[in-house]
Amino acid sequence: MPIKTDSITAKLWHAIEYLNSVKDEVKSWMADNPYSISRETNSDCTRYSLILRINKEPALERWSLMIGDIVFNLRCALDHLAYAIAIHESGQPHPPSGHKLMFPICDTAVKFGKESNKRLKTLSNRVRTAIEAVQPYNRPNVEIPPLLSILRDFSNSDKHRLLHLAYSAVSLGKVGFKGPAALNDARGKFIANTGELKDSAEIAAFVFDSPAPYMEYDVIDFTMILALSHGKRNPSDSIFHERSDFISLLQIIVDEVKTGIDIVLKNAS
Repeated sequence: MPIKTDSITAKLWHAIEYLNSVKDEVKSWMADNPYSISRETNSDCTRYSLILRINKEPALERWSLMIGDIVFNLRCALDHLAYAIAIHESGQPHPPSGHKLMFPICDTAVKFGKESNKRLKTLSNRVRTAIEAVQPYNRPNVEIPPLLSILRDFSNSDKHRLLHLAYSAVSLGKVGFKGPAALNDARGKFIANTGELKDSAEIAAFVFDSPAPYMEYDVIDFTMILALSHGKRNPSDSIFHERSDFISLLQIIVDEVKTGIDIVLKNAS
């Protein structure tokens, strides 16, 4: 008799439905030219700034609530997976120690060993091995923390407060700057704001040690992102991202959950 996956699929598709809805809302918001970028120069011509102007506020609270629903349903899909397998292996509609069953998400093998003995004790070794195969420490990401770790952390945070969604770093940017002072002038440097951005925040600037008049931007092509903070893959290394475009991030988390479910089901059937 095959494993019943109806509730797993329902949770997955509910998450995807919310994700598609928030994608549509963000697309509609972006179509209204919700932000613009202005130029400002200080009085002694040592700082040429690009300033964010928000023309239409994003629905951050509403979208954060929708993200919470996405995260909740993805996390539940994994727990439903563990429960469905327990029903299948025990042959009982209410499997032994069902109240303790859950799909652990652990960052180390030691932690998984402890959690699996508590949460997956009634499942076969084959299934426990399959679940361990999709744990974060076995599926690292190149640039950001492992995706199931992010899902777990989002889920835990959303139980207590709304996930923090905000304007953040530039996704795709191209800047042209011209004038008497060449860009390789030792007096000048380009700096970018990689943190959270609000209305009237400086996005980037060319800064000179001494006055450099008559300089100007001739190309400004920025795409701002609405981002979720997830911490760095490697906290000691500055090149790794600590926040990502939230729609892209949620999409790859959905894909990771689907992949994990497929791997475990293949080994449990």
